[in-house]
Amino acid sequence: AEGKPWMFDHPVLDKVLQLKWGRLKLLFFAEQTVFALILVLFMVGFVDGASELTCSQHTVNLRRAVASMSGIVLLVMLVLMHVQIRSGQCVRIQPLPKLPSISFVTPRLLANKWNTSRFIACVLIIIAALSGHCNQGTSRSDQGSTWNMHVEAWAGLLLWIQFSQILVTSTRLSALIYTVGILLSDVVRLLLVILILLVAFAAYLTCLSNEGFGEFGQSILSLVRVSIEVSKPDLIEVGGWSLFMLLFFVTFIQVGMLSILVAQLSLSYETTSQDKTGYAKMNKAFVVVEIESVLSQAMRTRIYDVFAFDQPLEFDSGDLGPTGGVQVRENAAVRSHPTYVPDRILRFPGDADPKEPWPEQESDSEDEWMEDDADDRSRLGDDFD
Repeated sequence: AEGKPWMFDHPVLDKVLQLKWGRLKLLFFAEQTVFALILVLFMVGFVDGASELTCSQHTVNLRRAVASMSGIVLLVMLVLMHVQIRSGQCVRIQPLPKLPSISFVTPRLLANKWNTSRFIACVLIIIAALSGHCNQGTSRSDQGSTWNMHVEAWAGLLLWIQFSQILVTSTRLSALIYTVGILLSDVVRLLLVILILLVAFAAYLTCLSNEGFGEFGQSILSLVRVSIEVSKPDLIEVGGWSLFMLLFFVTFIQVGMLSILVAQLSLSYETTSQDKTGYAKMNKAFVVVEIESVLSQAMRTRIYDVFAFDQPLEFDSGDLGPTGGVQVRENAAVRSHPTYVPDRILRFPGDADPKEPWPEQESDSEDEWMEDDADDRSRLGDDFD
């Protein structure tokens, strides 16, 4: 979802979102339930079944069941995409924002990353089930990786990725995902700088042809192992300038770059924490709009009619106001707050009739009323100060 997160902190947008989410959340949970069932069947049939030496009939039946459900879901998605294409509900996608010339048009359904993950996952599940891949009396570790295994692995990964959309139901969790995404972009940029340094130092050490750095690929692997201290190579034969450059690289990465990363993440978190709640609400609004895009016009009209926007709002008994709004009653305790300013609008309900004029104001004199008004303004100004 793209937009300005701070706009969704406005009470009007917040209220509209609450009203729409209250009407459409059952459809959202129904969709999540279907894909949660597919995920459970996949985990039992493909992931747990991967440890069997031979596929049992129970495992085969589970794989057929999850493939059948995936086929039905895929068919529904194709029908929805066909309807959206015919009605002109297409979106232009720019995968590289810095290169606007590179873009393509896709149905609105696939413009949602969660739906894209579901679509691809369903296709992969059907392929994995139709391939009929089963262990033939040997474990998968003995067979080695095959294309069937990669298809199953990617299908499981995408199923779990799409399932994370359920987090939009919680404002705090959705805000946390937003914050992690922003911080992750900073980490990726830093890793790009480290990659350039890694290639540069690996080229230097490869030219010196010391033990463990005889080839360029071997040099890169050795530098990574030394930096993260995992399966470090034997450095006894490394000396001179090679050892100096190796120590300089490791010190610079572990001390310099990591310190910069910590400082940058702290600043980024302080900045993003200001609008993370607004982003969480914006993400939920995106889900609401996506659900509405696949509903029929008749169903959307019924949802609209429930809010009774054509009915005038009642300010008081017999005092009708304008239409097109939603009435929200405030807590009576707000009147006791020190900064509360009484309503200066004098309301006289009933029909406008010269024979029934408005009653005269039963209060103090005009001067006293203006003095009270000035006191209220002064008190309000002091509170703001």
